[in-house]
Amino acid sequence: MAKILKLTILFLFIFSNATAKDLLFGTCDYPPYYGSNLKNGGPVIEVIKMAFQKADPPHRVKVVFSTWTRALQNAKIGYSSGLLGEWYSKEREKDFIFSDPFYENVVGFYKVTNIQMPKFFLDFKSLKKYKIGVCLGYVNPEGFDEAGLQVEKVGSDLLNLRKLVFNRIDLILIDQGVAEYYLATNVKEFGSDVTGVEWVSPPLQVFKMYVTAPRSNPNSKDIIAQFNKGLKKLNEEMKVHSYIQESLLKY
Repeated sequence: MAKILKLTILFLFIFSNATAKDLLFGTCDYPPYYGSNLKNGGPVIEVIKMAFQKADPPHRVKVVFSTWTRALQNAKIGYSSGLLGEWYSKEREKDFIFSDPFYENVVGFYKVTNIQMPKFFLDFKSLKKYKIGVCLGYVNPEGFDEAGLQVEKVGSDLLNLRKLVFNRIDLILIDQGVAEYYLATNVKEFGSDVTGVEWVSPPLQVFKMYVTAPRSNPNSKDIIAQFNKGLKKLNEEMKVHSYIQESLLKY
């Protein structure tokens, strides 16, 4: 509770003291794409900041990392300028204005190796006997939430992966790159158990990545318009998608 209060105060302090050219965005740790422990916040944060610098006038971007649910709530009630790395859904569009997309996440299942997946697992109803880990506040693949599955929700992808590696659940929904990053960087914790999980092909859905701003903020349309203009200019100088893709190879 104390941590949540401190984070809320931080949002209020920075946001209330921001100028017209200063923006405060929230997001979660989502390596290797973006994260509090990555150089410059990761390639996605680098691109977003560069795009806003090319706005007219240039905008300075501050990023606060928290859980996704906390970042989502802070954006909805106006404690921040918006969210970075958001995925689209009709429900989410009721509260947020979406930018042009600039990258994507390949989302699917990771599973315990000895589990035999049904042949037609893309029909989610065939997975009712499995315990499936998902993350709080994430947009899930189309049709997943309506399938009546055994779902266990946690606050981060790393927590889900831990549960999977140690056989507490059968499947998790996760971006393939995020899973591979955590498995590679947590070898000491996971040990030989890391060989007991694997990616399931094909992926379930490719989610495009966006910057969003809350509809509750009268400046949000302009914020997104400025980002889109900056992103267009940036793409004229370099291929944003290729830049992110090449940067990810360093991780």
